[in-house]
Amino acid sequence: MKNKSNERQARILDKIKFFKAETSGKVEFYEVDSFGVVHNVRYFYWFERARTEYIQTIGIDLNTDTYISHLPLIVAHAEADYISPLRFNDEYRVLTRICKINRTSIEFENIALGADNRIIATGYAVLVYLDMKTNKPDPIPDSLKKIIKDYESFDL
Repeated sequence: MKNKSNERQARILDKIKFFKAETSGKVEFYEVDSFGVVHNVRYFYWFERARTEYIQTIGIDLNTDTYISHLPLIVAHAEADYISPLRFNDEYRVLTRICKINRTSIEFENIALGADNRIIATGYAVLVYLDMKTNKPDPIPDSLKKIIKDYESFDL
């Protein structure tokens, strides 16, 4: 079992070079559970914050209308794998990247690291570009694809 865990961590560490966007934080008291570790749902909030900051980093202005009229992306799927615990007052970093652009969706990956660069968790989410009038998936605009591809520096 330990060998599989080491292999998994090595695969994650090999991916880190592909992540350009980073956000950081410090575990707040309200984020820990009765065992004194970060509650599992908090990672989804951290990953969402990291995705939002990613959008700003690639040059898209965020305001109250952004996700309603200019960039109607909704989360269709989200998952997380928990690898190592964090506790109150621990510092962390969340790395974020877009790993794939499909016809109507964008796939994000996250890696959460402790201050000691220990892998804490990984995340993955699929966001669907939505036609706000029909509430159905809509093709990702070429202009958005270009912005992402230019930032990520490789073909998605």
